[in-house]
Amino acid sequence: MLDFIVKYYIQIIMGISVSAIGVMMAAVYSLFSGVRALLRNEIIGAYNHYMLKGYIPIYAMENVHEMYLAYHRLGGNGTITKLVGEIKKMSSYAADNDKKEK
Repeated sequence: MLDFIVKYYIQIIMGISVSAIGVMMAAVYSLFSGVRALLRNEIIGAYNHYMLKGYIPIYAMENVHEMYLAYHRLGGNGTITKLVGEIKKMSSYAADNDKKEK
């Protein structure tokens, strides 16, 4: 009886376990892809918004930087790297505020 259990039940349990692991890995990959897409969308939105404003506040730059790090860790591509590079070159204050202070 023990031989039967070892021979068949263990094989069935292992087969089910391997299938479950495959399903879980697919789900995790889907989550990573979804989060990467959301981060990409947010970075592009921030780029468009702050390019129109002509400057990016420090808190927003920190947020973009953190989103970029997470995006990059999830396997993001170079397009967003170029956008973030352009954002980093922007001033952190409005040109109008600088003129008013002088």
